[in-house]
Amino acid sequence: MFSTDPSKHWRRWGSSDPYYAVLTSDEYRSDRLDEKARAEFFATGEQCITEALATIRDHLAPGFAPERCLDFGCGVGRLTLALARRANEAVGLDVSPSMLAEAQRNATAAGVTNAVWLESDATLSKVTGTFDLVYSIIVFHHIRPELGMNLLRRQLELLRPGGVLAVQLLYALHQPAPIKAARWVQAHVPLANMVVNAAKRRPLATPNMEANVYDLPAVLEMLQDCGIHTTYVELTREQACSHAMIYARRPA
Repeated sequence: MFSTDPSKHWRRWGSSDPYYAVLTSDEYRSDRLDEKARAEFFATGEQCITEALATIRDHLAPGFAPERCLDFGCGVGRLTLALARRANEAVGLDVSPSMLAEAQRNATAAGVTNAVWLESDATLSKVTGTFDLVYSIIVFHHIRPELGMNLLRRQLELLRPGGVLAVQLLYALHQPAPIKAARWVQAHVPLANMVVNAAKRRPLATPNMEANVYDLPAVLEMLQDCGIHTTYVELTREQACSHAMIYARRPA
C-alpha cells in the first residue's frame, strides 16, 4: 500500500483488476466484466495488431510477416494472442504474475498454443533469442524513464536483422503545473497515494497508475546510436496528453 515502486503497483493491479488496468474503461472492471465486454476487449487487440502490421508494411517493410514476436507489458494477453494468430510464436512479457496466469487462461480458452508467458524484470533476463517484432503499447508511461530507456535499448538488442520495434511513448502532459506536481508527489512520496485514495473515497490500497513522460528527441537519438536510421513516427494529441507511436526497423 505504501510502496512508491511502479512495478509493485502494477502487480497489485494484476491481482485486483487486471482488465481495467490494461484498458481503463468501467466495463472492464472485475465486478462488471461479462462475456460481451471480454469479447470486445480482445477485439481491440486484434484491431490494434492489424493496424500496426499495416503501418509497418506501408512505411517500413512491404510484405512484413513476423515469425517470432515479443509483446512487452502483455497484461492478460490482449495483444499477445492477436500476435500469436499471425506468427509462429508470440512471447508475452509482464511484471505481474497474476496477469501472466490470466493470460495463460485466456490462451487456453482461445485455443492458442504458440504463446509463451514470461515474467519481466529490469534487464529482460528471462527472454531468449531474437524477434522479428517487438511491440509495446500503453505500457511505457507506467515505467519511469530512467528504467524505460534501458528497457528500450535492451529491446533493440533483441531485434533480428530487418526486425521492427513498435513502441508507444507519452511525450507531453497537458495539465496545469500544480496537478503535475501533485501527481509527482503521489507517485514518489510514501503514503501519498493512500492519502489521495482517501480523499477520493477509494479503497486505501488502490494502486497508483503513473503517467511518465519521455524525451522524444532523446529516444530518437538513442535509436540512431543503436544503428537504426529507418523510423516512422505517428503523433497523437489528446485532451490530457500527447503520445508517439514509434516504428523502428533494424537494417536487414
